[in-house]
Amino acid sequence: MPYRLFLGKKGERGYKQVGRKFKAKCIECKKEFEYVLHSWDEKAHLYCSEICECRKMKRDNELYIKKKIEDTIPKKYRNLKTDRTELLTKCMGTNLYIYGKCGTGKSIFIANLAMQYLINGYAIRWIETLEFFQKM
Repeated sequence: MPYRLFLGKKGERGYKQVGRKFKAKCIECKKEFEYVLHSWDEKAHLYCSEICECRKMKRDNELYIKKKIEDTIPKKYRNLKTDRTELLTKCMGTNLYIYGKCGTGKSIFIANLAMQYLINGYAIRWIETLEFFQKM
């Protein structure tokens, strides 16, 4: 029978035998579970079920998006929500030219639109007006 080399606690080395049952602890819910090693190159079993694995991936994705928002959007716009939510979906994927008087919510709208793009997996770059004209 094929064996699989593994590192145990404190750097211990050992071999796992294919077809044998092993006990492990789920890294998501901490429940103990058993699994059978089906092949020597099989990935380690870290989750007791697909539900726990999906929960972990979803939480990791949410943390990634939160980090992208913190890195991209200025702090003063992160927690402000626009009252024009119906326009957000209409403006996704279109070219925009936004103008208006001071205090009408243009920057807040753009920040909310940028957050929607980040949530949908797009990369954006936040550039203030002065920086934009200096680079032109």
